[in-house]
Amino acid sequence: IGTTLFYIGNLLTALGLHVRHIALIYVGYGIIGGAGIGASYVVTVSIVTKWFPTSRGFASGLAVNGFGAGAIAFAKIPLTFMNDLGLPRTFAIMGTCYFVVMFGCAQILRVPPPGHNINGLIIEPSRPHAKSLEGHHEMETVDDRPTIRISLIQALTSRDFWILYFVFMANQLFGLVVISRLSNMTQTLFKNSANSAATVVSIDGGFNLFGRIFFATVSDLIGRKITFGLMLGGQCIFLGFFPGVIEGRTYWAYLMISWVGTACYGGGFSVIPAFLSDMFGPNNISACHGLILTAWSIAAIGGGLLFTGLYDRFSHEGGTLMYTANIWWIFGIVCFGFLLVLFIRSLIRDRLFPAVPGQLFRLRLFGRTIRLVKTNGLSVEVLSREQEDNEWEEYLMLCIIKLRLVKNETYGQALF
Repeated sequence: IGTTLFYIGNLLTALGLHVRHIALIYVGYGIIGGAGIGASYVVTVSIVTKWFPTSRGFASGLAVNGFGAGAIAFAKIPLTFMNDLGLPRTFAIMGTCYFVVMFGCAQILRVPPPGHNINGLIIEPSRPHAKSLEGHHEMETVDDRPTIRISLIQALTSRDFWILYFVFMANQLFGLVVISRLSNMTQTLFKNSANSAATVVSIDGGFNLFGRIFFATVSDLIGRKITFGLMLGGQCIFLGFFPGVIEGRTYWAYLMISWVGTACYGGGFSVIPAFLSDMFGPNNISACHGLILTAWSIAAIGGGLLFTGLYDRFSHEGGTLMYTANIWWIFGIVCFGFLLVLFIRSLIRDRLFPAVPGQLFRLRLFGRTIRLVKTNGLSVEVLSREQEDNEWEEYLMLCIIKLRLVKNETYGQALF
């Protein structure tokens, strides 16, 4: 379906260019073609995370790396067709080539069969039951330990999903601005030639691809939450120095910060699908991933409009204010995103850990659980590991007892 929509979008764009009808281009390339490429992207990433559950980060990193590498590999090919055949025929020919390749690849894409064993992990059925679309929270036992099976609606309405939504938006913001303005900034601030600026942009694209593989692989080793914390924390530090670097015209530092920011931008794309699969299950990743990518669109549209507005506002004053003013609001959003990372409950224990009477708030920081409790007054409790383990074990025992009672009751009803 995604391949067909993308092909139709290219053909409508070719027709719109031929008859000079802008509405056809908007509908074809912007809506239908965009929907097709979005569907193809999400489905591909979803499938690879299901086939490689023990290395989801690296697998999704390779998939999204291919998405970025395609733009580089095919960047100059259409130019030959455009010069010889014109723009409408170029869209028709390239669209046909894309369709043949994508349709062929789609024939071999498939999810693991139910019950398939991958490195000791048993794959769940690929199609959820009808009740999984409802807002219910199932609990099961595996080796007398509770696990959770989250429905799609529950995943999309959970606090953790929307925190992750804004974390992803904050992580992508600086990279979006840098990629779109890098050539202009290089020429305006450092008086480089257009050719030199193009070289900087090309290297920047390489860091984009590198970040997708590097941070995805790192997330398999140290965890997705910590990886997002590293990406956003690093951007906070570098953005804090960036206005001074721009005002001082320090070229090497400018390049380093820009390229590191772009690497973090690429890393966000590769880590987020694995993070979603870990937290909400492989069956929910397609819908969750598709929705969370709208954060990227919002950052691109909203961030672009705000950047342009401030740029136009201060451009007549000359100097660097038109850029430094923009860096500061980006810095604030990135810092806020870094703080939000602390509130993501990525572990099952954090999401199911029972609240004590009077508890107002709970947070895990540096491996320790901290909670705000109101009894006779407000008090902050930092749980020792022993205390946390004891409360968790008590909760597990209660869950196991309740589940056994339910199973016994169900078995008794079946007998009668």
